[in-house]
Amino acid sequence: MAAAADPVDLRLVPVAAGAWAGAVVVVLAPVRCTLVVAASCLLVAAVCALARWRWCGSVVLVAAVAAAVLLAGAAQQQARWSGRWAQAVDERWTVTLTGTTTSGPTPARHGGCRYLVSVSGLHADAVSTAQAAPVRVEAPCAQLAPRTPVEVTGRLGAVPTGRAVAVLRTSNPVQPTGSAPWWSRNAETVREAGHRRADTLPAPLDALLPGIVWGDTTGLDDQTTAALRTAGLTHLTAVSGAHFAIVVATVLGAGAALRLPTAVRITGAVVAGAGLVVIVGPDPSVLRAAVMGCVGVLALVAGRRSAAPAALATTVVVLLLVDPWLATELGFELSVAATAGIIALAGAWVRRWSWLPRPLAMALAVPLSAQLAVTPVLLLVTPQVSTYAVLANLAVAPVVAPVTVLGLLGLVVAVWWPAGAQVLVWLAAAGCAWIVQVARVADAAPGATVSWLPGPLGVVAATGAVVAVAVLANRAGSRRRAPPGLVDGPRTSRVAGAGALADLARWCRGTTASS
Repeated sequence: MAAAADPVDLRLVPVAAGAWAGAVVVVLAPVRCTLVVAASCLLVAAVCALARWRWCGSVVLVAAVAAAVLLAGAAQQQARWSGRWAQAVDERWTVTLTGTTTSGPTPARHGGCRYLVSVSGLHADAVSTAQAAPVRVEAPCAQLAPRTPVEVTGRLGAVPTGRAVAVLRTSNPVQPTGSAPWWSRNAETVREAGHRRADTLPAPLDALLPGIVWGDTTGLDDQTTAALRTAGLTHLTAVSGAHFAIVVATVLGAGAALRLPTAVRITGAVVAGAGLVVIVGPDPSVLRAAVMGCVGVLALVAGRRSAAPAALATTVVVLLLVDPWLATELGFELSVAATAGIIALAGAWVRRWSWLPRPLAMALAVPLSAQLAVTPVLLLVTPQVSTYAVLANLAVAPVVAPVTVLGLLGLVVAVWWPAGAQVLVWLAAAGCAWIVQVARVADAAPGATVSWLPGPLGVVAATGAVVAVAVLANRAGSRRRAPPGLVDGPRTSRVAGAGALADLARWCRGTTASS
C-alpha cells in the first residue's frame, strides 16, 4: 500500500535564490551600487506590500531577504575598506601584518604555501594601526596550525575577488608569535600521527588515504590526480558535505542499531561532526561543508524530505548573510548542489533499492546523487563530461564510507594505540586501492571525456537533464513506503509524492488560491 503523499515544500527556494543574487552583487559591485540595489529591493517590497496582489507575499519576502543580504554585505565591505587598506593596496605598501591564521597551509600556484590570515594590525614605515580584515598570504611553507598568532612582512597586492581584501606575497617565512589553542594543537598532533601510519602504505595509497580522510592532497602525484579527474572522482579528495554526511549517518545508524535514545543519537552525531571539523581544521570551507552535509543527511535519515528544501534554503540565507563571499566560491556552489541532490534523489533511490540493506543503499545513493547534482556546476569550470563518471562513482560508492570511517578511526587511535591504528589504516587502504584501480581503468578507457556545450547554454542543458532525472526518481520512489528514519526509530515517516516540478506547480496554485 502506498504511503500518503506529502508535497515537498519549495516556498523558500526563491528566497534563497534572491539572497544568492544579492550576495553576488555585494562581492562584484562597489558599495554604492550595492546600496542602490538594496534600496530598489526595499522599494519593490514596499510597493508589493501596499498593492496586495495575489503574488505579493512571495515577492515581499524575496525582496526583503535580498535587501538584508545587500545591506549586511555593504556594511561588511565598508568596515573592511575603512582606514588604510585601500591606500595600502593601491600603493603596494611593504607592511608587517599581525593576526591569526584561519586555515592551515595549502599549496600555492607559484610555489610555497597559501594561508588565510585574520589581520588585526597593519604596520608600515610611519603607520601603525589596528586594521581588522582577512588577507591571503603566499609565503614559504611552514607547519602552522589554524588559529596560530603570526607576524609576516611583505608587499601588498590587490585580489580580484574573494573574501580577502589583499594578497601579501613574500619570501619571508610566516613567524608564529604565540601558540594555537589547545584543540588546534591536538588536531595537528592527530594529523601527524595519521601521516606516520599512512607513510607505511605503498604509493599512491600513502597520499590518497590522507586526501580522502582529511583532505590533505599535498603528496598526491600528478598521474593519480589526472586519473581521478578524468574518472570524475576528484571530489573524494576534498573535504565536503559528503564527509560529514557519512560520519553523521554512521553515528546515527550505529545508534539506531544499538536502540539508543534519540537524544543520545543526535548528541553523538553532533559530537562526531564537531570532532571532524577540529581534525580537518575549521576553515571557512570546512564549516560550510559541515553545515551543508548535516542538513542533507538529517533530511535523508529522518525521513522528512518534504521539509528538507526549506531547511537547505534557510541555511543558504543564513550563511550568505554572515559571509556573502561564499556566493562566488566554487566550493559553496558544489556543496549546495550536492546537498540539494541528496535531498532530491538519495531518498527516492534508497526506497527504490529496498531489496538492498538500508546502510548499503544509503552508501550508494548519497555519493551518486551528489555527483549527479554537481555536474552542471563543474561544467562552469571545465565544459567536459567524464563519460564514465557515473559508472566510476557507482563502482567506488560501496568503499567510500568504509574508507572514510576506518581512516578517521585510525587517525584518532594512532595517537594512543599505533598498532591498532595500523590495522585500521591497512583496511582503509584496501578501499583506496580499489578507488585507484577504478580511476585508472576509467582514465585509460576510450572516450573517457566528451566535450560539452560551453557557457550558460551547456549549464542549462545539464541542469535540465539533472532535473529530469530527479523527477523520474521521485515518481519512482514515491510508489514505495518510506523506511523508518534513523533519528525517529520505528516510526514510519511520510513520503513525498510527486516530482519537484509538479510540487512547484502545486505550490504556485496553492499560493494563488490562498491569496
